[in-house]
Amino acid sequence: ESLFHLDVTWLSITRPGTIITQDTCKSCSPDHTTVVQEALTQAGLVDKSTKQPLGCSVLDLKAYILSDVFQHLMEIGSTCGAYESALQLVTNLRHRLRNVAKLVSMAEHKPRVISFEGISPLVLGGHWLPEMKALAGGIDPLQEPGALAQRVNWQKVRACAPEILILAPCSSSPLQTLSEVNILASMPGWWSIPAVREGQVFVIDHAFFSRPGPRVVDGIELLAHIFHPDLIKLPRKLEASRDILKFTLRNGQRCNPKQLANHFKPYFGNGSRERQGASD
Repeated sequence: ESLFHLDVTWLSITRPGTIITQDTCKSCSPDHTTVVQEALTQAGLVDKSTKQPLGCSVLDLKAYILSDVFQHLMEIGSTCGAYESALQLVTNLRHRLRNVAKLVSMAEHKPRVISFEGISPLVLGGHWLPEMKALAGGIDPLQEPGALAQRVNWQKVRACAPEILILAPCSSSPLQTLSEVNILASMPGWWSIPAVREGQVFVIDHAFFSRPGPRVVDGIELLAHIFHPDLIKLPRKLEASRDILKFTLRNGQRCNPKQLANHFKPYFGNGSRERQGASD
């Protein structure tokens, strides 16, 4: 069954002038292109024979790396008659990335970071996410920028001895992710992984990483703070976020795998509020 259900009647009545679709990961929805084409054809927005748009613009975005994301923002702006606004937005986003790069260049150590786009089964974050980690001053030992999300076995993860783990399953809320973390805690050697021993495991809303838009820069700034809290402050707009959770056990502390979710608490930046709350 397809993950996508498009309202053909609404499309027929509304007849939008611009339609934006995302070429999703084939492992998520191999029939995405077919579903969209059929819906647009039924709505009379695409010619059945030529597959060409009828009275509208259709942008099928295929982003693999960050430069693709920025290019798509420009394409959308140009198509919608907002080229100057798009240019200003992209210029600002690139400026923020340069600021991050300048700060992380002073880091003496780049941590090994693994991010999961899925927990059951284990899936590594792909596309632009490895690049995000690199720009934030981390090292992804398993993925290269632009690589597709791929399944990985647990033994390979253990062998990398990640210093930071990011749990951000695609299309999953932090609450949904917490319902699956017991699976990880049941894996052999979980408690010996450096990230687990030091409490450097984070559950983060996937929207910071999986959506190819301006928010990926928020995600890079967030990762840069997590990787190098002594160099980069948590962005002010994220200080009250409930979409970022941090593992609170460390230094040999353990729990029953079924209780692991209870040991993730909201993260407010460099643990300052966590420590304050613990002393109150």
